[in-house]
Amino acid sequence: MTEFQAARLAHALGLPVPRAVAILEREGRTDILFECLHGGTMLDACRRRPLATLTGLGRLARLQHAINACEGACLSDQHEALRLQVEGLVLVPGAVRRAALAALSRLLEGLRLCHGDLHPENVICAPDGPRVLDWQKATIGNPTGHVARTALLLRYGRIDLGRLARRLPADAGRAALAWFYVECRRELGGPGREEVAARRLPSLVVRLYGQPAPDEAEVLAAAERLASRT
Repeated sequence: MTEFQAARLAHALGLPVPRAVAILEREGRTDILFECLHGGTMLDACRRRPLATLTGLGRLARLQHAINACEGACLSDQHEALRLQVEGLVLVPGAVRRAALAALSRLLEGLRLCHGDLHPENVICAPDGPRVLDWQKATIGNPTGHVARTALLLRYGRIDLGRLARRLPADAGRAALAWFYVECRRELGGPGREEVAARRLPSLVVRLYGQPAPDEAEVLAAAERLASRT
């Protein structure tokens, strides 16, 4: 199981991850038993204190930087995983899929550990520090793709701006948070804005893979606009 393997690897590398204890098989289901953690998610903290959201995103950027500093092993390849997902999206227009695959083929690969789904809801704010959850989509790859994925989730995700939303429209607010996050990663030695932008189309298309998301129409429209300009 990828999540168990990736979580064990991350824990062994000294990353802030709950220890994966065992795989449990019961009633036809496969579950993972993790050590018990106490605390809410980073997303909960952002909802309670919207003005501290930027501080939280800075912490998230540092977590991602620490993850990407590690070399992965025995995990699937980031590029190959993205390619298979894009090809499997039969409900996405062919022209958009072809443009995403062409963009993906031009990108550099890598050998760094990438969580694959890092966002505030997948971080527990435990008393002794944050812990990163949900390693199901972990891969070996290029950190730039990892940054692009997180920026996309912030841009189209469920960050609650709270009182800030009274002064800033939700769409503009989410775009500002994504911009700020990429800037935080850049200051930590991460990719520049142009490098992240080069991965935006594949990231948008892959966002449509799997279970339908509430923002599916918005994401597809953005992907179609971007594909039409390539």
